Amino acid sequence: MNRQECIHTIKQTNLDRTTFIILSGGKSGVKGTQNIPLTKVNNRTLVVDHQIKTINKYYKNADILLMTGFESKRIIQHIDEKKYPNVRIFENKNYSEESIIDAWKLAVNCCCEGKICLIHGDRIFNQEAIIPYSENHICVSVYKNVKKNYDLGITHINGKLINISYGLPEIWSEILFVPKKYYRTIKAKLNQAKTKKIYTVEKFLNTVNQEIDIYVDSKNKIDIKSLKEMV
Repeated sequence: MNRQECIHTIKQTNLDRTTFIILSGGKSGVKGTQNIPLTKVNNRTLVVDHQIKTINKYYKNADILLMTGFESKRIIQHIDEKKYPNVRIFENKNYSEESIIDAWKLAVNCCCEGKICLIHGDRIFNQEAIIPYSENHICVSVYKNVKKNYDLGITHINGKLINISYGLPEIWSEILFVPKKYYRTIKAKLNQAKTKKIYTVEKFLNTVNQEIDIYVDSKNKIDIKSLKEMV
Protein backbone atom coordinates (compact mmCIF):
# COMPACT_ATOMS: atom_id res chain seq x y z
CA MET A 1 0.00 0.00 0.00
CA ASN A 2 1.44 3.34 -0.99
CA ARG A 3 0.97 6.52 1.04
CA GLN A 4 -1.82 7.94 -1.15
CA GLU A 5 -3.83 4.73 -0.75
CA CYS A 6 -3.25 4.90 2.99
CA ILE A 7 -4.54 8.49 3.13
CA HIS A 8 -7.63 7.57 1.10
CA THR A 9 -8.44 4.61 3.36
CA ILE A 10 -8.09 6.72 6.50
CA LYS A 11 -10.53 9.27 5.12
CA GLN A 12 -13.19 6.74 4.15
CA THR A 13 -13.07 3.84 6.62
CA ASN A 14 -14.55 3.99 10.12
CA LEU A 15 -12.45 0.99 11.18
CA ASP A 16 -9.30 3.08 10.75
CA ARG A 17 -10.06 5.37 13.69
CA THR A 18 -6.84 6.54 15.31
CA THR A 19 -6.44 8.32 18.63
CA PHE A 20 -3.86 11.10 18.44
CA ILE A 21 -2.40 12.01 21.81
CA ILE A 22 -0.82 15.46 21.92
CA LEU A 23 1.29 15.88 25.06
CA SER A 24 1.18 19.60 25.83
CA GLY A 25 1.51 19.74 29.59
CA GLY A 26 4.81 21.53 29.97
CA LYS A 27 6.33 24.95 29.41
CA SER A 28 8.13 25.81 26.20
CA GLY A 29 11.10 27.69 27.64
CA VAL A 30 11.19 29.68 24.37
CA LYS A 31 11.49 33.43 24.94
CA GLY A 32 10.97 32.87 28.63
CA THR A 33 8.25 30.60 29.97
CA GLN A 34 5.40 30.11 27.51
CA ASN A 35 2.39 27.90 27.15
CA ILE A 36 3.32 25.43 24.38
CA PRO A 37 -0.07 24.95 22.61
CA LEU A 38 -0.89 28.67 22.57
CA THR A 39 2.49 29.82 21.27
CA LYS A 40 2.32 31.44 17.83
CA VAL A 41 4.31 29.85 15.02
CA ASN A 42 5.95 32.48 12.83
CA ASN A 43 3.72 35.07 14.55
CA ARG A 44 0.63 33.59 12.91
CA THR A 45 -0.93 30.20 13.73
CA LEU A 46 -1.02 28.80 17.25
CA VAL A 47 0.83 25.51 17.72
CA VAL A 48 -2.27 23.56 18.80
CA ASP A 49 -4.36 24.87 15.89
CA HIS A 50 -1.70 23.81 13.41
CA GLN A 51 -1.48 20.34 14.95
CA ILE A 52 -5.23 19.74 15.07
CA LYS A 53 -5.84 21.04 11.54
CA THR A 54 -3.05 18.90 10.10
CA ILE A 55 -4.47 15.78 11.75
CA ASN A 56 -8.06 16.56 10.77
CA LYS A 57 -7.13 17.26 7.17
CA TYR A 58 -5.86 13.73 6.59
CA TYR A 59 -7.69 11.69 9.25
CA LYS A 60 -11.39 12.48 8.94
CA ASN A 61 -12.29 10.02 11.71
CA ALA A 62 -9.54 10.97 14.17
CA ASP A 63 -10.00 11.13 17.92
CA ILE A 64 -7.67 13.74 19.41
CA LEU A 65 -6.70 13.69 23.07
CA LEU A 66 -4.97 16.87 24.20
CA MET A 67 -3.12 16.42 27.49
CA THR A 68 -2.64 19.73 29.26
CA GLY A 69 -0.86 20.84 32.41
CA PHE A 70 0.68 24.30 32.53
CA GLU A 71 -2.04 26.96 32.14
CA SER A 72 -4.71 24.35 31.38
CA LYS A 73 -7.56 26.85 31.75
CA ARG A 74 -6.25 28.98 28.88
CA ILE A 75 -6.04 25.95 26.60
CA ILE A 76 -9.49 24.70 27.58
CA GLN A 77 -10.96 28.13 26.81
CA HIS A 78 -9.29 28.12 23.40
CA ILE A 79 -10.54 24.70 22.30
CA ASP A 80 -14.03 25.50 21.00
CA GLU A 81 -16.21 22.36 20.95
CA LYS A 82 -17.99 23.52 17.80
CA LYS A 83 -14.71 24.17 16.00
CA TYR A 84 -12.96 21.03 17.27
CA PRO A 85 -15.70 18.46 18.11
CA ASN A 86 -13.25 15.54 17.97
CA VAL A 87 -10.84 16.98 20.56
CA ARG A 88 -10.92 15.77 24.15
CA ILE A 89 -8.88 17.44 26.89
CA PHE A 90 -7.24 15.64 29.79
CA GLU A 91 -5.76 17.87 32.47
CA ASN A 92 -2.71 16.44 34.20
CA LYS A 93 -2.60 18.33 37.48
CA ASN A 94 0.70 16.69 38.46
CA TYR A 95 2.55 17.59 35.25
CA SER A 96 5.35 19.45 37.06
CA GLU A 97 6.18 16.47 39.27
CA GLU A 98 6.09 13.68 36.71
CA SER A 99 8.33 12.33 33.95
CA ILE A 100 7.40 12.17 30.28
CA ILE A 101 6.86 8.43 30.70
CA ASP A 102 4.28 9.18 33.40
CA ALA A 103 2.52 11.45 30.89
CA TRP A 104 2.60 8.72 28.24
CA LYS A 105 1.13 6.25 30.74
CA LEU A 106 -1.71 8.57 31.77
CA ALA A 107 -2.59 9.37 28.17
CA VAL A 108 -2.56 5.77 26.94
CA ASN A 109 -4.66 4.67 29.91
CA CYS A 110 -7.26 7.27 28.86
CA CYS A 111 -7.64 5.69 25.42
CA CYS A 112 -9.80 2.85 24.24
CA GLU A 113 -7.99 -0.09 22.69
CA GLY A 114 -7.02 0.79 19.13
CA LYS A 115 -4.47 2.64 17.04
CA ILE A 116 -2.70 5.46 18.83
CA CYS A 117 -0.24 8.12 17.77
CA LEU A 118 1.73 9.86 20.54
CA ILE A 119 2.96 13.35 19.65
CA HIS A 120 5.07 15.61 21.83
CA GLY A 121 3.34 18.96 22.05
CA ASP A 122 6.13 21.18 20.73
CA ARG A 123 6.32 19.46 17.32
CA ILE A 124 5.22 21.24 14.13
CA PHE A 125 4.62 18.57 11.47
CA ASN A 126 3.17 17.87 8.03
CA GLN A 127 0.84 15.04 7.08
CA GLU A 128 3.69 12.74 6.02
CA ALA A 129 4.94 12.67 9.61
CA ILE A 130 1.67 11.23 10.94
CA ILE A 131 1.08 8.54 8.32
CA PRO A 132 2.63 5.36 9.74
CA TYR A 133 5.40 3.64 7.80
CA SER A 134 3.54 0.39 8.45
CA GLU A 135 -0.02 -0.18 9.66
CA ASN A 136 1.10 -3.38 11.41
CA HIS A 137 4.19 -2.27 13.32
CA ILE A 138 5.20 0.22 15.97
CA CYS A 139 6.73 3.10 14.02
CA VAL A 140 8.82 6.20 14.59
CA SER A 141 9.96 8.74 12.03
CA VAL A 142 13.19 10.69 11.71
CA TYR A 143 14.36 13.83 9.98
CA LYS A 144 17.70 15.49 9.35
CA ASN A 145 18.83 18.91 10.45
CA VAL A 146 21.91 20.75 9.20
CA LYS A 147 22.59 21.98 12.72
CA LYS A 148 24.16 19.88 15.43
CA ASN A 149 21.54 17.70 17.06
CA TYR A 150 20.99 18.13 20.80
CA ASP A 151 17.73 16.15 20.76
CA LEU A 152 17.09 12.44 20.75
CA GLY A 153 18.40 10.76 17.61
CA ILE A 154 17.97 7.33 16.07
CA THR A 155 20.18 4.78 14.37
CA HIS A 156 18.49 2.23 12.13
CA ILE A 157 19.31 -0.47 9.60
CA ASN A 158 16.96 -1.71 6.86
CA GLY A 159 14.10 0.31 8.30
CA LYS A 160 14.39 -1.06 11.85
CA LEU A 161 15.41 0.76 15.01
CA ILE A 162 18.85 -0.06 16.42
CA ASN A 163 19.22 2.58 19.11
CA ILE A 164 17.76 5.85 20.31
CA SER A 165 19.95 8.26 22.26
CA TYR A 166 21.07 11.89 22.34
CA GLY A 167 23.28 13.44 19.68
CA LEU A 168 22.72 11.03 16.79
CA PRO A 169 22.54 12.71 13.35
CA GLU A 170 19.02 11.58 12.41
CA ILE A 171 16.58 13.26 14.78
CA TRP A 172 13.58 11.46 16.20
CA SER A 173 10.37 13.28 15.32
CA GLU A 174 8.99 12.71 18.84
CA ILE A 175 6.04 10.99 17.22
CA LEU A 176 5.24 7.34 17.97
CA PHE A 177 2.64 5.24 16.15
CA VAL A 178 1.26 2.10 17.83
CA PRO A 179 -1.11 -0.20 15.88
CA LYS A 180 -4.06 -1.81 17.63
CA LYS A 181 -2.41 -5.21 17.98
CA TYR A 182 0.35 -3.70 20.15
CA TYR A 183 -1.83 -1.33 22.16
CA ARG A 184 -2.17 -3.65 25.16
CA THR A 185 1.54 -4.45 25.12
CA ILE A 186 2.55 -0.78 25.17
CA LYS A 187 -0.06 0.00 27.82
CA ALA A 188 1.22 -2.80 30.06
CA LYS A 189 4.85 -1.76 29.64
CA LEU A 190 4.03 1.85 30.48
CA ASN A 191 2.16 0.77 33.59
CA GLN A 192 5.17 -1.31 34.63
CA ALA A 193 7.78 1.32 33.75
CA LYS A 194 8.22 2.85 37.20
CA THR A 195 8.56 -0.57 38.82
CA LYS A 196 11.28 -1.43 36.30
CA LYS A 197 12.94 1.98 36.84
CA ILE A 198 12.26 3.21 33.32
CA TYR A 199 11.88 6.99 33.48
CA THR A 200 12.97 8.21 30.04
CA VAL A 201 11.59 7.88 26.53
CA GLU A 202 14.84 6.54 25.10
CA LYS A 203 15.10 3.77 27.69
CA PHE A 204 11.45 2.85 27.21
CA LEU A 205 11.69 2.61 23.41
CA ASN A 206 15.00 0.76 23.50
CA THR A 207 13.48 -1.71 25.97
CA VAL A 208 10.39 -2.25 23.80
CA ASN A 209 12.62 -2.71 20.76
CA GLN A 210 14.35 -5.65 22.43
CA GLU A 211 11.09 -7.59 22.23
CA ILE A 212 9.21 -5.99 19.32
CA ASP A 213 10.83 -4.55 16.20
CA ILE A 214 10.22 -0.81 15.94
CA TYR A 215 10.20 0.43 12.35
CA VAL A 216 11.77 3.73 11.29
CA ASP A 217 10.47 6.03 8.55
CA SER A 218 13.22 8.24 7.11
CA LYS A 219 11.60 9.46 3.88
CA ASN A 220 12.51 12.94 2.68
CA LYS A 221 8.89 14.14 2.53
CA ILE A 222 8.63 14.20 6.32
CA ASP A 223 8.74 17.78 7.57
CA ILE A 224 9.02 18.31 11.33
CA LYS A 225 10.32 21.20 13.35
CA SER A 226 10.52 21.79 17.07
CA LEU A 227 8.91 24.88 18.56
CA LYS A 228 12.28 26.43 19.31
CA GLU A 229 13.07 26.36 15.58
CA MET A 230 9.84 28.16 14.66
CA VAL A 231 9.52 31.14 17.01
